[in-house]
Amino acid sequence: DLHAASGASEPAGTAEVAAQALQDMVSQQLEWLQAVVAGRITLQRAEEVLNMRSSLVELLLLYK
Repeated sequence: DLHAASGASEPAGTAEVAAQALQDMVSQQLEWLQAVVAGRITLQRAEEVLNMRSSLVELLLLYK
């Protein structure tokens, strides 16, 4: 809905993109933690993946 409502070249959309990215990151962290608790992956591996993803989000926001 957000993407349809705002124009693609609208600078005000950057805050929305950042908020959505943050929300996605938090829900992903919960999913990874649940996987760790369930014993499907190690905590170290979850941290590696999440660090990698948050770095990608930071890069994305820099170039927005």
